[in-house]
Amino acid sequence: MASPTASKLARFICAGTPVMMALLLAGCDPGKEKENERPEPRPTDPVAPTKTEVIAEEVDLIGDKPDAKGVKPSDKMTVLLDPLEPTGPVNRVARNAYKIIADIKENIEKVNVDLDGGGKQITRLIHNSDEVCKNISDMAALWPDDNVFRDQCIAGKRQALTLNDELSRVPRTWAHVRWAFSSTLRAVSLLRLRARELAEAEPKPTVIVGKDGKTEVVEAAPAPIDPALAKRNEAVNKAKRMRDQMKQIEDERKKKNMPTDLENVK
Repeated sequence: MASPTASKLARFICAGTPVMMALLLAGCDPGKEKENERPEPRPTDPVAPTKTEVIAEEVDLIGDKPDAKGVKPSDKMTVLLDPLEPTGPVNRVARNAYKIIADIKENIEKVNVDLDGGGKQITRLIHNSDEVCKNISDMAALWPDDNVFRDQCIAGKRQALTLNDELSRVPRTWAHVRWAFSSTLRAVSLLRLRARELAEAEPKPTVIVGKDGKTEVVEAAPAPIDPALAKRNEAVNKAKRMRDQMKQIEDERKKKNMPTDLENVK
């Protein structure tokens, strides 16, 4: 006689579905298989970066370090200054002013590109800072009688010379170079705006259209100089020439009185 346990097992097997019977006969446990099953990550799920990938993304972006290796000069110059262009026909002085305004913009942005490139092109940096100084001198020569504008040019050139000195210094401190460049950028920005005001205030030329349809620009005659103003400017220039002569004489006198025999100097 079969035991009660064997009888219950036989009834369970007979009552089960064919699939269940097949699994039991094969020795598989469906619950355990489902337990061990893990969902595969979907393509849209974000994948956390590995430690190596995180380190590779940490690039030093400080371009004014002399040993910056992760920085490459940009192919495009960063626009630091707005392009200032004439609103219509202008005379010769204004045309020269606008040309110098454009030259200052180009040279100052060349300096910025090389600074962002790690300061490796030091010869080119010094050359372009020299060009900025020359641009400012040429700008001041356009309106020599405007003392306020000349003072502004002197202040701007002083900043540009400071930048040039910091670039020429060996060893150079790149933080000081950056400060000098920022000061020069502010100075030339104000100088360009003032130069544009003076250029637009210049007498406008007359545009004449001929019978053949061609246009001809005729510059206006220079405004007559006030005799009182001309006399005053002449007196100022004469006093300046006298001061320069006196200073030169004084320097020559000091050189003559300076002892040349250094062995006898106590």
